[in-house]
Amino acid sequence: MPKTHEWKTFAQWAKTYGDCVYVNILGQPIVILDSFAAANDLLNQRSAIYATRPYLPMADLALFPLAIPLSPYSARFLRLRRLIHKELTGISLQKYWPLYEDESRSLIKKVLR
Repeated sequence: MPKTHEWKTFAQWAKTYGDCVYVNILGQPIVILDSFAAANDLLNQRSAIYATRPYLPMADLALFPLAIPLSPYSARFLRLRRLIHKELTGISLQKYWPLYEDESRSLIKKVLR
């Protein structure tokens, strides 16, 4: 593996082996994607298979499995993310405007003191 201009080597590998190349360097697995189509396929179309968060045993002990940012990619995570997105965007966000205004006023008062 060259120490500089790695992309040149990656481009050559892509010509030889295809758009998706797997290498294992000193025990570190690396997947090299050389085209938008390959990247889109693996990272968007098949993300449910390949993308997840690492398991954090201490987070489980501290009841953080209930925390969405620490949840593994699953059907439960997708449901929660959809619910949060629905509540924090668009028209449903308008119900929070009075709270935003109150908190903004409070912040301005504290800053001006």
